Amino acid sequence: MHDELPVQESGPTASGGSPASAPGSTPAPRNPGRADQLDRREGLDRLGWSVLRPAPVVCLTLVAAVIATGFAVRSSTAEMGILIWIDAHHTPALDGVAWALSWAFESPRAIAVVVLLAAGVAWRRRHLIDGLCAGIALALTWGTSYLVKLLVGRHRPAWTLLRHHVGGPEQDPSFPSGHATFTTALVVVVVMCTRRGWRVWIGAVGCVLAAGVAASRLYLGVHYPSDVAAGIVYGAAAGYLMFRATTLVSHARPDRRAGQDEDELRSGPGEIS
Repeated sequence: MHDELPVQESGPTASGGSPASAPGSTPAPRNPGRADQLDRREGLDRLGWSVLRPAPVVCLTLVAAVIATGFAVRSSTAEMGILIWIDAHHTPALDGVAWALSWAFESPRAIAVVVLLAAGVAWRRRHLIDGLCAGIALALTWGTSYLVKLLVGRHRPAWTLLRHHVGGPEQDPSFPSGHATFTTALVVVVVMCTRRGWRVWIGAVGCVLAAGVAASRLYLGVHYPSDVAAGIVYGAAAGYLMFRATTLVSHARPDRRAGQDEDELRSGPGEIS
């Protein structure tokens, strides 16, 4: 009489583990809540590592370079000759355009632009936090540029050397240009909040606007060319950094909406789909 082979019974193993799935059997369903947590954690890890990527490092370097340049040129008036040449080519039509572009982004209107940007992004994304991220990023870029102004303390161009006085003289520090900083940062934030298919077109229109505002500040004789160039660089670099920082904090919030999936995290924080 032959001994019978022991039959391995199904069910939990002696160690308390789950039984192996039989061939052709349907695997146990994955816990949706747990899967969502893992996906979101993976997305947040990607966002965290993105801080160490080349773009933020380059932007930090550019911000430092702007500040260093400010200290290097704060006592220089060598660029005054450029403003005098521009002043000699004034026309009534250009006077109106330059004044309008400059007026549109003075402090009261700039504050309104920040509010409109936040409201527009929040409405398009249907989530208040997204709008706040965009508005706060623009406001912080603009505000920190004024701190750089106070730190550098460069005087405005000599008003008495210019013949055409379209607007009144400005007394606050000159470097960097707040108008150039604000409009450039506005373009950067709007582009980063736009779906990829529209970014080139919106970026092109935004660059024309930012260039026009920057040129108007030279035309009106209230900034040196280096002030305007520094404003453009600072606005682009700091605008990118501020937007990345605010969206990173936003995605780390535990009450972030549950409907945001991994594909959105991959596409970049704040992007309008």
